[in-house]
Amino acid sequence: IDAAFREMGALRRADVVGLPPRLLLLGDQEAVVSPSAIRAHAARGDDAELSMIAEARHEPLMEPPEGRIGRDVWRAVDAFLRSRAA
Repeated sequence: IDAAFREMGALRRADVVGLPPRLLLLGDQEAVVSPSAIRAHAARGDDAELSMIAEARHEPLMEPPEGRIGRDVWRAVDAFLRSRAA
């Protein structure tokens, strides 16, 4: 847990200028990390996109792709990649 808190602190202080485009997936049931910190990080950068995933918890990418949450995750990933390929 100490390592997770150190990582969150580092992300909070990190310079977002020059970072590559990134998609942040945030489950609306997130209970491990601070949703407000994720939202704040997304708002700091000019090339970050936040996608809220309904009913998802921590690590929404671990959801089975054939389930509703998994389908929502991969729709968000597909849309993000398509928007960057244009």
